[in-house]
Amino acid sequence: MRSFRIIAVLAIAMTLVLGCKKKADDDASESAQVESPNEGVQPEPNVEGTATPNADAAANHAERSAATVELVNPGAEPRQTLRYAFARMQPQVLRMEMEMSTAMTMGGNSMPRISMPTMSYGMRFTEVTARDDGNLSATFEMNSFDVAAGNDPQSQAIAASLRGAMSDFSFSGTMVIDDRGNVMDTNFDFSNVPAGQDLSSMTQQMEQMTAPLPEEPIGVGGQWRVRNQLGEGMPIRLTQEATYTLRERNGDNVVVDVTMSQNAPRQEMNDPNMPEGASVRLNSMTTTGSGTMNMDLGALVPTSDLNMTINMSMATVMNGQETPMETNMTMRVGIRPGN
Repeated sequence: MRSFRIIAVLAIAMTLVLGCKKKADDDASESAQVESPNEGVQPEPNVEGTATPNADAAANHAERSAATVELVNPGAEPRQTLRYAFARMQPQVLRMEMEMSTAMTMGGNSMPRISMPTMSYGMRFTEVTARDDGNLSATFEMNSFDVAAGNDPQSQAIAASLRGAMSDFSFSGTMVIDDRGNVMDTNFDFSNVPAGQDLSSMTQQMEQMTAPLPEEPIGVGGQWRVRNQLGEGMPIRLTQEATYTLRERNGDNVVVDVTMSQNAPRQEMNDPNMPEGASVRLNSMTTTGSGTMNMDLGALVPTSDLNMTINMSMATVMNGQETPMETNMTMRVGIRPGN
């Protein structure tokens, strides 16, 4: 269930990465004589120019919000517990491919839908060790990023900007999880990340990358639900819920269907990059998603696909004038084991 947790938080993490590089994207899009895909999207968490935490502070993980796990339906007999088989796990590479498109209405004016070039990431898990206490420890590093641009000038400009922006962006760390996927401990090394970036939200997002398995035995057709409260160090406080349905099981090989949702109440958004006297208010945010995951409980990286739709209603207030904004984002994410 790791991959769908990664995907869910990447819906937020991508706004951090893209917001971090907004200036470069604007410049590239302007040179291509097209509208920037981020123009006017002030609520996205742009981390460029924020107070810079020192390396030690960034490495300290944020306080985690405990997930609640509820068995909804035990499923058909025979029922067995789902547990990760740490003794068989080996170092692996996770390859993620992401496609995104965004449509926006600002102050009553609709903007054309912008499709981002397909982005791909690599994360390498090394030194994977089954510990004597029954937990698993592993080191990880973000080790690759690429963009597949289309033939149109806008796509090529965005792709070039993203490649340049991400060329010096990498991080690594260690994590400890138990055999149900609960994160017991994490430590991060952001020493290779350029100065001037607030990484507190990414820290929490990485810590939310595993979804706990149910404690109880479960059979085919069984369901469990995982709820989380997210928001520590992030621009938005939200509630996340995912329901997992066990479709097939053959030993340690399982197929799981997933539906997920995120909801955020009306709130002031924490954007330290807004000009003095300006603010952003989130009126509502809803996310829905569904997909399927094939996983080997004895391997770190599953094969999965998820489609998500994110709708946000916001308002910016500057010099006493309020401007409403409506944003619709669609996202497709695929995860595969890599080399």
